[in-house]
This record gives sequence, C-alpha cells and structure tokens, in this order.
Amino acid sequence: MTHESKLKVIIVEDEEKDSMVIAKILTDYYSHLVTIQGICQTVDDATEKISSLKPDLVFLDIIIQGNRYGAFDILEKVNPDFQIIFITGNNDLEYYVKAIKTQCLDYIVKPTSIEDFAKPLAKAWENKRELCNQYERSEYTKQLELFINAYKKQQANQAIPIPVEFGHIILKSNEIIKCLSEGNYTEIYLSNGTKRLANGNLKHFEELLTDYNIVRAHRQCMINLSHITSYSKKEGGKITLSNGDNIYIGDAWKDSFEKAYNKFFNIRCNE
Repeated sequence: MTHESKLKVIIVEDEEKDSMVIAKILTDYYSHLVTIQGICQTVDDATEKISSLKPDLVFLDIIIQGNRYGAFDILEKVNPDFQIIFITGNNDLEYYVKAIKTQCLDYIVKPTSIEDFAKPLAKAWENKRELCNQYERSEYTKQLELFINAYKKQQANQAIPIPVEFGHIILKSNEIIKCLSEGNYTEIYLSNGTKRLANGNLKHFEELLTDYNIVRAHRQCMINLSHITSYSKKEGGKITLSNGDNIYIGDAWKDSFEKAYNKFFNIRCNE
C-alpha cells in the first residue's frame, strides 16, 4: 500500500501517556493502513492541525483538559469531512454510535489494546471514499450534529453538588427549572415544585451550571433550556418554562441566550 493511499490520521488526546500508547499501536501494528500526521493535546492545537492537514481519520478524546465537551468544541470549529473514532473512558457512546445512520463514526474504550483498533480501522478504510461524495458528506454532517446534540443532552443530566448551609445537596440538572438571584445567595426552583436556597451568588452558579445547559436569561435569572416549553421573540423575547413561569430575556443577554438556545435545539440561524 502506498503512502498516499493510507489513512492520514491525527490523534487528539490530552493525556500524553494515552496518546503515546495509541501512536505506538498504530505505528507498530497498523502502519500498513495509517500514517500519523500529528498528535494534539489541546482544543486549539487540534483545531489548527485538523484544518491545515485535512486528515482522513481523527482519534478524538471527548474530555480535553477538563472540558467535558472538548471534542465537540473542535468539531464546531472545523469542517468535519473526516471520519472519527472517539476515545472514551466508558461505554456511554455505544447507544449513540449505534443509533445514528452514518458509518463514519466509531469509538474505542480506554485503556486500549491492540485488538481494539482492528475493526474500527477496517471500517474506516472501507469508508475512506464515502466522504468524497457531496451528498454523503452532507448526510454525515447532519448525522454528526444529531449525535453531538443527543450526547450533550444526555451528559448534561449529571448529578451536581449544590452548596447549601452545612454542606451540599445533590441535584440532577434536569431537576432545576430556574435560578433566581437573592443577593449573596441563589434560589433554585425545582421540577417537583419546591425551591432551595443555595450558598453563592448568581455569578457563581453561572460558572457552575452553564455546562449543564442552564444559562443566563437576565441579570437576576438563569433558566434550564430543557424546561423551555415556548419561546416568543415578540415583547423583547419571552420564555415560558415547564412550571408555567414566563421569563423575559434581558437585552444584555439576548445574543448569548440565542446562541445557547439554537445550539441546544439544533436550530440553524436561518430557520
């Protein structure tokens, strides 16, 4: 097999030990199929190398330097015209990979072994030319967006320790409907109709909860995107939540809210 016909590969893994293991396995056992273009440990480096080197296949760690959505931040910045083998610490990708139609996604669970690479690489080689077709590439992009959206929503519903007097309460993100500022405290309204007074101002909870799709609506309020039942852009932007509350978007937060809203519901700007 000629050098030109091999799969051009970039490895994105923030743990140097893990990236070296992957590189060694590919070099020692699969050099007849792949050639490694580069190894990246940050979102910015990966974005730059993928954009400039245009790989056929990317081994992509999901959590990069503590960013739970690092992989998806990369995919939003580049043209995803390459195949992806996600690197994950557990089997939580299995449902999502199997649920989508495209054959251009796969995953490997860490710690990796030599045998883990055989089937994903064979599939990647068979599908190498698929993304050269404009229709197939368009369909792949759509399916990839659906995959990212579904995975993010699932990951967002994680247990969150909320600081209260004398300790913490543990809440799932989908239990939180909204958060209201109460000076140096924050009142958290829950889906069971109760509310809890938490230690910390709204700025603190903005930093804590943004990754869980709970975003700022105005100076004194954050809302959970998953609890929105309607959004009217009239009257300056009115949100109705699952508990019946109406929230008006503050002018200073309209742009950031719109961006988060469109991203969460997978809405394109021209829709």
